[in-house]
Amino acid sequence: LRFESCGRNVRVKEGGLVVERTVNIFGSGYGAAFTNRPLRISEVFGVLILKKSPFPILSLGITTLRPEDVKITYLMEQLTPTWMLDCSPGSGGNVMVNGRIV
Repeated sequence: LRFESCGRNVRVKEGGLVVERTVNIFGSGYGAAFTNRPLRISEVFGVLILKKSPFPILSLGITTLRPEDVKITYLMEQLTPTWMLDCSPGSGGNVMVNGRIV
């Protein structure tokens, strides 16, 4: 599983294993990245944060939509259907489904 496409404020590097934010200002948005293939049923994946950002805002999301059918927007929380985990420090690990905290 590798990253393949992304928004305008991030770039894919190291053969698709790393996504790096290119704009590091609060509220920079447009930082979504998509993998090169869908997750397989029961597939387990991991995320390792390699570098701390001065603005530690990070969400991990999963959608059933194909990357070519998605317009990367400022914030991706409203994308439907999408499940997101807010990984930002102090967030409490909120889980959002289609933009609503559950």
